Amino acid sequence: MTVEALPLLPLAVAAAGLPLFVWSALGDEIAMPRLAGTFWLTGATLVALSVVGAWSQVRWRPLALPLALLGAVLLTSVVATAFGTDPIRSLLGEYLRYQGLLPLFLYAALMLAAMVAVAYADTARPLLVGVFIGGVLSAAYGALQWMDLDWVTWGGVPAGQIGGAFAQPEVLGIELVVAAAASTALLWSDDTRARIVVGAGIALMLFVVMLSLSRGAWVAAFAAAIALGAMHFELLRSWRSRWWYALPVAAVVAAAVLAVPQGRDTLGSAWKRMGSARSFTDTSVSQRIGLWKLSFEMAADHPVVGAGPDAFPQLFADYRTQDQPGYHTRNARPESSHNIFLDRLVDTGVLGTAAFLALLGASAWVGWRALLRAEGMRRAQLAGLLAALAGYYAATFFYYAESATGWLPWLLLGALFGLAAATPGAEEGAGWRFSLDWPGWRAVAPIAAGTLGVVLVAGGLVLVYADYNSGRALESIRRGDVQGAIDHTRTATRWNPLHPRYLEALGSYREVAAQQGRRDQARPALDAFHRLNTRFEPTAFSLTREAEAQANVAFETQEDKERVFALLERAVEADPNNYDVRQGVADFYSSVGETGRAAPHLAWLEQARAAGDAPAP
Repeated sequence: MTVEALPLLPLAVAAAGLPLFVWSALGDEIAMPRLAGTFWLTGATLVALSVVGAWSQVRWRPLALPLALLGAVLLTSVVATAFGTDPIRSLLGEYLRYQGLLPLFLYAALMLAAMVAVAYADTARPLLVGVFIGGVLSAAYGALQWMDLDWVTWGGVPAGQIGGAFAQPEVLGIELVVAAAASTALLWSDDTRARIVVGAGIALMLFVVMLSLSRGAWVAAFAAAIALGAMHFELLRSWRSRWWYALPVAAVVAAAVLAVPQGRDTLGSAWKRMGSARSFTDTSVSQRIGLWKLSFEMAADHPVVGAGPDAFPQLFADYRTQDQPGYHTRNARPESSHNIFLDRLVDTGVLGTAAFLALLGASAWVGWRALLRAEGMRRAQLAGLLAALAGYYAATFFYYAESATGWLPWLLLGALFGLAAATPGAEEGAGWRFSLDWPGWRAVAPIAAGTLGVVLVAGGLVLVYADYNSGRALESIRRGDVQGAIDHTRTATRWNPLHPRYLEALGSYREVAAQQGRRDQARPALDAFHRLNTRFEPTAFSLTREAEAQANVAFETQEDKERVFALLERAVEADPNNYDVRQGVADFYSSVGETGRAAPHLAWLEQARAAGDAPAP
């Protein structure tokens, strides 16, 4: 490895390690470690690039278009946050998902770091090696799960499927398809043994993609294969006589899978999953179509700048219908519309979506132009990056991966732009006029990038420390140490005031203490829920919790009662088609003798049950 490639090492570590990065000590064991890891490794790359002086040695003119479009994406997201429905919540985004404004700036920094690091090194190979290692490790762990050899118990994985260290089959499938497509660039080597190792790794990844039973990942694999075929068409034609050699190997693998009952069962399940995708009665298909319909309704009400980053989960309750496919009246908060482009439309409106699509279009255009000029290994790297991006965005048309893989496309976009800028002839016919070769750039860029790198490292530490205290609070409450849970959660709310989850937990733990005889905790519990509902856009859940806390503090005078009743009615308005909310409100009214207030809610429940949209009592 050359000295110029050293700044790529943190990014290669990210590509290899983040797919398996989990930490059980955190409140969020899966997504938060990867988000924090992205903060740290991006920051380390920015600092490394400043130390070696890469910012002043990269040709910036070919990078003008992606930089301008990245700026447009960030600007529209800032505007959407400022004028959205819940600006504070939009800063970090939904808990366990983290697709808010600040993570978007992190991803922009990651893209910029990858762009400069690859352009400075004049190769993406170290990064692609990291992607390959991460894919092989993820696939090997997924295969162990399939063979029932996993030593970890993961919650939430559907029966008969595997989710790797992501605990979600769709996310595992997306990561493996992207890694397999990008790793094809490593096949361009004079070392026969290296080609065999890479080929075997890609085969393992694709095999586990099939085992995941993720239809979105299968679509992604098809899209990536089409993209690779188009970019390597002439090469494939020259190799057509060699494809016959692969048939015996494929036959041996197929026979090995079919020889064991588990393999036959998996292939049968895969065949059924493929067939179910054609049926609109399939729950996941009808559910997605219903969510997409809601997305257009949300976007119609916020057409220009959108409702703010990660707004879909908050808006869902207000837009859902009583017969919402896949949900009906059950208590639910879907993390997204299951379509990255519709999520962008809801979050940032037409302007933000146009900027995002333009950025993706520029990646295809710039990458393709560079591919036509490139030869040998550089051409293979460009083709692998383009195919990986094609696979990722094909998959996220049906599923929007959270921070578990949300960092991956930005890393690949940056690598693609950096490699294209370093390709001979990139300056010719660029089609835009822009230059950063002004006198102060050599001094300003390293200082600014290095400072940003330090800020990112510190930001990751803050997020982890807050969530670590959240995790310790959970451990404390399991041991019966309520005061310990309160203390740890108070620390979490101080270090990270941008997540409503911590305030919810603080109020809940204080209520538990009050129920155990510590009446001095009743008022602080109410204060926590009140802060939650004033700092953030309230939800039906948070309003009912405040109503409950208010009733525990004071429910004697009519004024006290009306305050509680107002909160309950606001909760119903926030999620009018939620069976659990209606039932809880009706039960409370009945318990305090307010039968007249309970009557309309009881009538709604009866009507929903009669329509088959709610469970029988």
